[in-house]
Amino acid sequence: MNEVINVHVGQAGNKIGETCWELFNLEHNINNEGFVCNGENNQDNHLRTFYSESQSHKFTPRALFVDTDVINNAFPFVHQLHINGSQPAHTFEAGHESKIIEQVVESVRKQAEDCQNLQGFMIYRSISGGTGSGLGSAILEYISDQFVNKSKIEIIVRDRLDDGEQAINNTVLAAHSMLQHSDCSFMINNAYIRDICASINVQPSFYNVNTIISQMVSSLTLSMHVDGYMFTSLSNIVEQLVPSPRLIFPSLSISPFTPFQSPQQITDLVIQQAHIAQNTVKLLSACFLYRGHFIPKEIGQNLCLRIKQTVRFADVCFSKFSTCIRFGINYQNAANVSKSVVLAEKSVLFAHNSTDFTFWNKVIDKYEGKQNWNDDETEAIMDLKELKKEYAEMEKEIEPAEDMNDI
Repeated sequence: MNEVINVHVGQAGNKIGETCWELFNLEHNINNEGFVCNGENNQDNHLRTFYSESQSHKFTPRALFVDTDVINNAFPFVHQLHINGSQPAHTFEAGHESKIIEQVVESVRKQAEDCQNLQGFMIYRSISGGTGSGLGSAILEYISDQFVNKSKIEIIVRDRLDDGEQAINNTVLAAHSMLQHSDCSFMINNAYIRDICASINVQPSFYNVNTIISQMVSSLTLSMHVDGYMFTSLSNIVEQLVPSPRLIFPSLSISPFTPFQSPQQITDLVIQQAHIAQNTVKLLSACFLYRGHFIPKEIGQNLCLRIKQTVRFADVCFSKFSTCIRFGINYQNAANVSKSVVLAEKSVLFAHNSTDFTFWNKVIDKYEGKQNWNDDETEAIMDLKELKKEYAEMEKEIEPAEDMNDI
């Protein structure tokens, strides 16, 4: 067993966690009491990656739900995993110095002791609010210090940048912590999720948005808790998507939520949704995770023929990775927790790292208008500016690939 502990921080992290575990339970046929519905003891050790098992064969998520405010979790399966305070934290500093960090540390330690071979942690949060940014960073820093050789993967909800100065402050300080302590932080753009909702004519409610995010997380981690051939561990995610220790902000896109189309069509669609086709954005790494009963040869041909026509690659792809494009298939069909947001029987998750620095450029520009920076803020914004230079170096090295047949 290679266990993963999931830590859901703040309102965004908690709500994503609810839909994620609702989906994981459905995928594994586990009811709200924690038992496999067929009444049989599941001997598949993959299940124990995300769940602990009691002597009575009850399965409990390897998870913590943490908030500085009261948690109103509608999912009964995880109520015993809550750690919460009584007042929300609106600033990074308030979240980072929250008194409940001691409870979180103790709970993480106990869950880690329950693991036979802990591979690492997944942290789910937004970084614009005080709890997700501050308390989330404190948790990340503790894990980085106490579990040095364990992987740290984050699912970060990227909000709009027009929510006021405090949201920008929180984002900058959280980014500085991530650059020091995270191995890989997936940036999920809420606007992209709302676009998916619009394309399938559903309201972008919190539940619908989180349902789509949970499908992304499920596809990303599927090979860890069922048999699969790509992203079989957290460290494998880092190895395949992060070309250097500070380029830790890959993105995710997923399709389709409409009736199944051909592998070529859904690949084109997922690239289009990522906004990297035929523009100035260059890929640093790219992985396509197909889910459902696909024919491997058909997918391989599709990648070679289509990708060379639609995207460009940084030279780092050729120097850091054995191949620029990776693809895998997991034959387990998607489960669906919602009748209105339904992932197709055959789908693809596109996990990619690129030179797109647009979001962080906006953060820097908005922050530059602020006066009276303290020392922590000065250090954090300088760190982001240094990261911008590193991305610029990647741009300089880029040359269009003449022949992609060997990828």
